Amino acid sequence: MHLSTDSVSGPEGFGWWGDMVSRAVMPVSMASEHAHHFTGEVTMLELVDTEFSAFSFSPMSARRTPDHIRASDPENYFLFLVHGSPIGLEQRRNNALLRAGDVALFDTSQPLACEFQDQGRHSRVSVLRLPRAAVPLPSHKTDRLVATPLPTRTGSGALLTSYLAGLRENAAHCGPTELRRLGTMALELAVTFLGARLDSAPALPIESRRRVLLARINAFVE
Repeated sequence: MHLSTDSVSGPEGFGWWGDMVSRAVMPVSMASEHAHHFTGEVTMLELVDTEFSAFSFSPMSARRTPDHIRASDPENYFLFLVHGSPIGLEQRRNNALLRAGDVALFDTSQPLACEFQDQGRHSRVSVLRLPRAAVPLPSHKTDRLVATPLPTRTGSGALLTSYLAGLRENAAHCGPTELRRLGTMALELAVTFLGARLDSAPALPIESRRRVLLARINAFVE
């Protein structure tokens, strides 16, 4: 599904974008110096047990407060890959400045602040939803990873970033059966990646470890 502010008249675009983000991701308060001429677009893919979204939008900031959480908490983690301008993220007393190629995690169940910095171009980010119920890792440990830059140059991090970037560029050309399989692999790669950060790989289901190993083998062959 592709959504864009092109379908909304000028000044109303920023309000429309805020409503869309609240429904598709989580309720937040937003502000932007570009509010009167804000533009943005998103392509969202429904996958098995997860969703993948490719965002591009005018610079802005977002805040999620305890009031937002009390009003609506989907109980998700979101893993995101930065493609364009830097993003400042604060959650659980962690602060990170994320640049193109960086990956980080945030949690809908805790307050956060996010600043999509203005460098004269759109912010671009790929986002993978990870339902808490689908992440077989200790939540009290996973929570420590939010708003911290996660290593992506080697191992499962490098494989995950390549995979997410490939989804962003090519998923529109895939059929329903392919997308189901791609979604399963995306979720398992993300869980394996996070598990490695927690040194919790043995807690992963055996089938997940086998599929991720197969993905690594295929990537090496290709």
